[in-house]
Order: sequence, then structure tokens, then C-alpha cells
Amino acid sequence: MKKIRAFLSLNLEDSVKIRIAEIQKELQKKLDEYPVKWENPEKFHLTLRFLGDVNFKDAENLKDELGNINWSFKSLRFTSNGIGFFPNPGKPNVVYIGLDEEIGHGRIECCDGHCDQVARTQEARECRGNNDRICD
Repeated sequence: MKKIRAFLSLNLEDSVKIRIAEIQKELQKKLDEYPVKWENPEKFHLTLRFLGDVNFKDAENLKDELGNINWSFKSLRFTSNGIGFFPNPGKPNVVYIGLDEEIGHGRIECCDGHCDQVARTQEARECRGNNDRICD
């Protein structure tokens, strides 16, 4: 069965992507000796839930289920709580901006039950508590 590496995310406004791209340029200079895969700013997003490697059909079903939820908000506000590194600061492969939520958390939590049915891997379970971040 075909599997994909999946996550639930939100798109960011262009102004946010531009600011993150500026931060990314500064970090590239400081982390040039590490194997960080730097993404194009067009791919920047807010990861709500990492699902791991899931069956393509399960991901499509989740997409349909989440599409049926009444998302009754136009925007969410977050503040940054710093920059993080995955798997760790000594050997970063991914750089992310950690977030503190100001508004909207309960609205986002409503998708957790749907995601739990799909996110069956250990990796996805370990990431569950660390998902509110902007990834590049």
C-alpha cells in the first residue's frame, strides 16, 4: 500500500513568510557547517500535527473529514517563543520557530481525534506535544 509522509498544516500570510525568510538567511550563515535542508519560503507553513508515514488512502480520508469541520475563524494569532532544532541543537537537520498560541487553540484541538486515527507511528506520537511550530 502506498504511504506518504504527512502532516496537518496551515498556510502563512506572505508578510510572515518574508520575515521568516529574513531570519532564515541569518541562520544559514551561522549554520552553514550543518546538513540543514533549507526550504523555499513558499513552502513555509504552520505545522499543527505531524502524522508520520501513513497510508495514502488514510490521508485522503482525513483530508475529507477535516474538510467537513466548520472552521469558524478567519485567523489565528501566535507569538514566537524562539528557534528550535530537530533532532537536537548539536546536529540540526530541521530549524523551526516555536510558537505560543494566543487565540484559537481549542479550535485546532478539534482535529486531534481525527488525526489520532491516522497517526499510528511512534515518531508521530512522540511529536504530538511539539507541533505548534512554523517549519522550513
